[in-house]
Amino acid sequence: MKLSFVLALAGVAMASPVPAIKVVWVTAYETVVETVVGGATTVVPVADKAAAPTTTSSLEQASTTSLPSTTSTTTPIAETTPETTAAVSPTTSSSSSSSASESAPTSSSSRFSGEGTYYDVGLGACGNTNTDSDYIVAISHILYTPEIVNGNSNNNPLCGKKIRAYYGDNSVDVTVVDQCMGCAEHDLDLSPTAFSQIADKDLGRIDITWEWL
Repeated sequence: MKLSFVLALAGVAMASPVPAIKVVWVTAYETVVETVVGGATTVVPVADKAAAPTTTSSLEQASTTSLPSTTSTTTPIAETTPETTAAVSPTTSSSSSSSASESAPTSSSSRFSGEGTYYDVGLGACGNTNTDSDYIVAISHILYTPEIVNGNSNNNPLCGKKIRAYYGDNSVDVTVVDQCMGCAEHDLDLSPTAFSQIADKDLGRIDITWEWL
């Protein structure tokens, strides 16, 4: 941009009888002093060449602004496969061992314990009449009754079955002919002769074991 201005000075020259007017021209490149004296014009350059002013725009910006390079460091999260621990299923032991699941009454693999007594023999539940000298036995009604067929006590598969009774070192084989209403489940009520085979009748009641034959 070229800047110029005019500075006019009017004055009275002390040494000149005619007033003189000096005009100073200042341009961006040189300064010229023009002196007018009595109609004559004299131009005197003050400086041959003035250095062109260097204008530095304060709004000058850097053409390129280096933005700080941002490196996004992403640490990948390790993908963890969950360990699946297979839970062990509890072992269910179905122990159906109850006293109700007993084997058949005549199973020969079991030996039972109870009390032994004797009674006056006569007509038994199986429909037979016996004497005291017979080797017979009456079993408990608990064992006898469930085996009755068609409600007829004479019709029972246990009638005629053989039993071996033990008392100490003695034993006796007897045949089922009757049921004992006052006996516990595994008690035996023997004929007098059968009882005396394993123990003295004076004992009246003894602890025995027995099994089906």
